[in-house]
Amino acid sequence: MIYTFTHSHVNTFRILILLLCLLTPMWARAQDYPVPPDAEYPFKRDIEKGKYDKAEEKIRRRISRDTANLECHYAAYWLYSTEGFPHRNLDTAYAHLVQVRHLYAHAGEKDLERWARDSYSGARIDYDLQRLARLAIADAHRQRTPDAYQHILDAYKLIPYELKDSVTNSRDSLEFDIARRSGSVATLQGFIDRRPDALVRADAVRLRDSLAFAQADAQHSYTAYQHFRVAYPQSHLYDRATDSVYAIDYRDAVRHNSEQYYRGYAERYPASPYAKNCLWLADSIEYRREVDTADWQSMVHYLDSRNRPQWRDSAMQCLTRYALQHRHIKAARHAALRASGSDTTVRNELGALLHHAYLHTSILNYKLFYNTFPDIMSDEQRRTDSLRYFCYLNREQYDMDSCILRIAPCHEAYQLLQQRIKDDLDHRRWRAALTTANQYAEVFGHDYDFRQLVTTLERRTSADNNNLKKHPRLKIHSTQEGMLPSKDYFYLSIPDFRLPVCDTMTTGGELILLAAYDENHSQAVKGSVNLYVAFVDSTGAWSTPIELGPAVNTPYDERSPYLLPDMRTLYFSSQGHGSLGGLDIFVTTRLDDSWVNWSVPVNVSKEINTSGNDWVEARR
Repeated sequence: MIYTFTHSHVNTFRILILLLCLLTPMWARAQDYPVPPDAEYPFKRDIEKGKYDKAEEKIRRRISRDTANLECHYAAYWLYSTEGFPHRNLDTAYAHLVQVRHLYAHAGEKDLERWARDSYSGARIDYDLQRLARLAIADAHRQRTPDAYQHILDAYKLIPYELKDSVTNSRDSLEFDIARRSGSVATLQGFIDRRPDALVRADAVRLRDSLAFAQADAQHSYTAYQHFRVAYPQSHLYDRATDSVYAIDYRDAVRHNSEQYYRGYAERYPASPYAKNCLWLADSIEYRREVDTADWQSMVHYLDSRNRPQWRDSAMQCLTRYALQHRHIKAARHAALRASGSDTTVRNELGALLHHAYLHTSILNYKLFYNTFPDIMSDEQRRTDSLRYFCYLNREQYDMDSCILRIAPCHEAYQLLQQRIKDDLDHRRWRAALTTANQYAEVFGHDYDFRQLVTTLERRTSADNNNLKKHPRLKIHSTQEGMLPSKDYFYLSIPDFRLPVCDTMTTGGELILLAAYDENHSQAVKGSVNLYVAFVDSTGAWSTPIELGPAVNTPYDERSPYLLPDMRTLYFSSQGHGSLGGLDIFVTTRLDDSWVNWSVPVNVSKEINTSGNDWVEARR
């Protein structure tokens, strides 16, 4: 069958299309905010037709007359939540919907039955609350401000929890985004403090730590990194800040390059990768200070007090080399006590040096040497020392001259010599005492105390007082090839004065005495030899000795004083004052009329002083 369109059909079709175009917008608005098809409330048709002002006026009048009218409150809710209403206000809509919920919750059975016919129920009210919340959230999304989301949380108390969580997360995410774009540590910290339960809190903390570490890294200072470690102990960048602190403080310690800084670093940061190297550097500095100074006492102190395996062998080698080079007896003894691992040649050299030293010091030390170093004595040394030792123990079987010749040049032989010339000394028979002493010059050889005795006796037998005032010639003497002199004392009789002296000289018409001896009240270390001065008073007696003071005397030995005729310039020998090795000759000047104020001693020169013992002897 074939249909044909007539003119009337065309007009009818046009009318239908026109009606469809007019009704489409109204249908679209109804679909955006669907009205429950079974819900009936006053002025519904006016709202659906868009007569919003007319509906609002009617609702206000009705509510003013009956504030408990549920239907009017519901109509007001719907009106103020409608998209096209010019005075649309979701807060007002929410207030009316809360009133609906309140009236429904306190209504009687009849009202509930009546409202049920118009589809007013608790489920419908909950649905409307959810709908209203979604509308408010949509508005907040369009505004895109934290305050908009916060307003929903503050004003819409009855919305479902899942929507509250969604609003909270949206608010926190937006605030975090604002803080992130600011690039400020303080802003991020404020967000973290203000929103402790935010889902993005971990991201905020991580970003805050990254920005704070970047600021510390830009300053690149110990203070900045340390402040970061204190402020953010739980940060994921804490270890990096710690490593930076380690590195900066280590560079500071290297710049100072001192044992104190290195050890302080190792104590502060035991877990640092640089701590072990700092300890090694501190030990190295300590080793150089204690050993590389060529001071044998420092070497011994280092070996005795420090457990440093990496430096111990080197210190031991330095001590042995020092002892053999300088013929230093004490250093040799300490080296021999530790020389169990040394080669045979070194042990034999140390043994010969110590044997000679103990022999010169005292024949009684033969047993001490024998017991202390039994494996470094030769058989010939044992036989010779045994005969000398036996001779001394049985000296009553020999005359004094024979005993001296048999046991010399030991200290006991020197004591016997003193007894031999004691009577001449007591009676001031200087020439007779000198003649007797010269008989033993060959057996005493390079013995220092014997030479001092001979020098003193020669001075006593010389010319009268006028000749004593003349400027004697200075003779430089060194024991670099010989043995160190003994520090044991002999007693020298001086008019009205008797002292245990090592070296003496008189000057000023024999009214001034300079002497080197040891006293318990010395300001220096006990056991060291120091220089003193004494004077003849009006009665002819010697005054109490006066120490020359700390400018001259040191914890080491000071010997062989010699005062020039100007009575101010003093030459003396000392192991202290930074000597080149052993005793060196120094010169100093008396700064006032006292005998305790002297200038800083000056080494006379490397051309005169040697690595052995050097002293001044006064000759005519």
